[in-house]
Amino acid sequence: MTVTPIWGAAAAKTKKKAAKKAATSTDSTDTTSSSTNSTISRSLTTAAAGPATMNKDLGQHLLKNPQLAAAITAVAGIAAGDTVVEIGPGTGNLTVHILASPAARVIAMEMDPRMVHELERRFAPEIAAGRLRVVEGDFLKKFDEVVRHEQAAGRHGIDLVISNTPYQISSPLVYKLLEQLAVDPAAARERPTRALVLMFQQEFVDRLLAAPGTPHYGKLPVLVNQYGCGGIEYVCKVGKNNFRPPPKVESAVVKVNLLAPAEAAAAGTTGREFVSFAEFDGLVRHVFTRKNKTFASCFSSKSVLRELEAIYNRRHPDAVAAETSALVKAAVEAALANFVDVRPSKCGHEVFWDLLLAFHANGIYFST
Repeated sequence: MTVTPIWGAAAAKTKKKAAKKAATSTDSTDTTSSSTNSTISRSLTTAAAGPATMNKDLGQHLLKNPQLAAAITAVAGIAAGDTVVEIGPGTGNLTVHILASPAARVIAMEMDPRMVHELERRFAPEIAAGRLRVVEGDFLKKFDEVVRHEQAAGRHGIDLVISNTPYQISSPLVYKLLEQLAVDPAAARERPTRALVLMFQQEFVDRLLAAPGTPHYGKLPVLVNQYGCGGIEYVCKVGKNNFRPPPKVESAVVKVNLLAPAEAAAAGTTGREFVSFAEFDGLVRHVFTRKNKTFASCFSSKSVLRELEAIYNRRHPDAVAAETSALVKAAVEAALANFVDVRPSKCGHEVFWDLLLAFHANGIYFST
């Protein structure tokens, strides 16, 4: 598990202090330098209130603290020319800070038509200039389309994702982002995504950062650590009063760095080759249905073996069906030779990686 505080360097102590102050404050003032765009400049210090009532079914809580919005934007490390996707912009209280950054383009994905209307009204000049694109709809259903649109337009890809979304979709959101954005940097035609800056319920963050052998440890931290090659950073805790209406739970911001440090990648010391999210997730999904059992027990299930047989047959259409069952069972046993008594709940993501390689060496795969 690689979890590092984002403000690790001594020289960054001032920033850490500012972020903590922002996260616990409800002050509506902000000292961010003014943008050349007058609309953005005026909005940096004023949080838009939005509709009189929030949609409880969508779990809406608008971020209202400009200092916190500025701190989140700074943490993202937006560079000139970047394309940034913002998930759950609401009325644009975080959007305005992203637009004031060096980002070339911002894609704001919002489900509530009322919020979309407010975004289009508030940022009409930026939309007209092509700096902001507002996408209406469910992120989980629309994100694939957004990625395809960027590729079809011949753009370099999505550099960063910033999210303040309803907490009930936290797990699906993380899986969707990893599925779409965790690409092999060496094979990617476009520039790969650098990082995800995500706000979640504190309890979910505890699960995300859980270490092997602890009660919260599960599939989620294994996947995030496997594809967060540059480490997971706990940014700050966020108090309830930073939102309107205040949620019933505390929140926190984390940053998942999808790329390994440049010097490690250049030296070939990232420690593992790339496999697709679907393949690695296929393995992890099977074992965490029974995480306190041994690996051998997890793969003794008839339903699991039948699924692996089906995948094997799809990958080997010329295989003799009558022989597949015995062949797959023997291959699974061979792959597990060094993992028989190991329990998933006690293993770091590196062990799952080694196990996946053992399966591959014996011709067993978890996706087609």
